[in-house]
Amino acid sequence: MVSIRVENYSNEACKIRAISFWALWYIRNKIYHEGIREQAHEIVRFINAYYSEITQMGEILKNRQETKRFVWEPPVDDVIKINFDASFDQHSRRSCSRVIAWNKEGLVMASCTYP
Repeated sequence: MVSIRVENYSNEACKIRAISFWALWYIRNKIYHEGIREQAHEIVRFINAYYSEITQMGEILKNRQETKRFVWEPPVDDVIKINFDASFDQHSRRSCSRVIAWNKEGLVMASCTYP
């Protein structure tokens, strides 16, 4: 087991160390289970690329405006409230959508999803 005191390291140094340990453990498992050895420069390139990706994502999330959260409220009287939701996954290029109708008691009157 490896134990390292991190209070003297910057946040960035801790990130790089964590990614490095994770990458080395992953490479160790590849060698053990698959017999595949990586070159040192490939491991360093992976660590740097992963660190850059995490840093960029952190900046994107930091600059992203927080969206307001709306709380669903049932309709009044005999009105039926219809909600539509959809999502899209860019990687698989698939989408999913749903329509749901609610009455004033919050009971579902009708619903459907696609696909």
